[in-house]
Amino acid sequence: MIICPKCGAENQLGRVFCGGCSSKLDLDSISRQNISDMTKVSWISQNWKMFLVIPLVLLVVILGLAFWPSVDEIGQKGTPGGSKRVENALRMLGNLRVGQVYPLQEMREQDVNGYIEYAKKEFGATFLRVQLLPGVTVVKLVKPLFKDIKIGSRLFSPKLSFTVYYMPISGKLVSRKATMGHLPLGPLKGLANGVIAGYVASASELLVLNGATEIKIDQGKVAITVKK
Repeated sequence: MIICPKCGAENQLGRVFCGGCSSKLDLDSISRQNISDMTKVSWISQNWKMFLVIPLVLLVVILGLAFWPSVDEIGQKGTPGGSKRVENALRMLGNLRVGQVYPLQEMREQDVNGYIEYAKKEFGATFLRVQLLPGVTVVKLVKPLFKDIKIGSRLFSPKLSFTVYYMPISGKLVSRKATMGHLPLGPLKGLANGVIAGYVASASELLVLNGATEIKIDQGKVAITVKK
């Protein structure tokens, strides 16, 4: 700002005559600070749109990664026979008497996936499968985002995908990391864990696994010790 020496009015930098009294301004009174302030204001006024565009671009990228489903299949495909083996094992665990321990009931990856695919069709997921790795259980869920959309003669089926990595700790599977679509969720991994847990909760016979005291995960198999 330039202060008019005659009337004391403040004038924007760049004016030659005072807006208050029309007297000629003393341009020699412009300080370095005035020039610096003018430069800052000028840069902000010229680039203010950038401050709006960058967050919007980041938001679009984040949403794009989150809603771009990961549809690659994981784990070994299940079989009806594997489903029966898991059902029998769960029935045996459910028949334990209070205080009784069943040590290291082993289940194979394809048996677990067979149970999910054939015994629990009511899960209603487009894809739900586990992969057993040394010390890690990976669970992948692909579910419809909403109803199919028909555009012309083509039918679109929007989907969401969640992948969660669990580690066994003190007889429980604890989520360590998760993704939604292609977006790593970081500290928000509980979001994906909650979605998957919502599907599994509908299988009441799995409640017996809440009594697990030890879980050992190896390549393609899991062993569980249960105490009722």
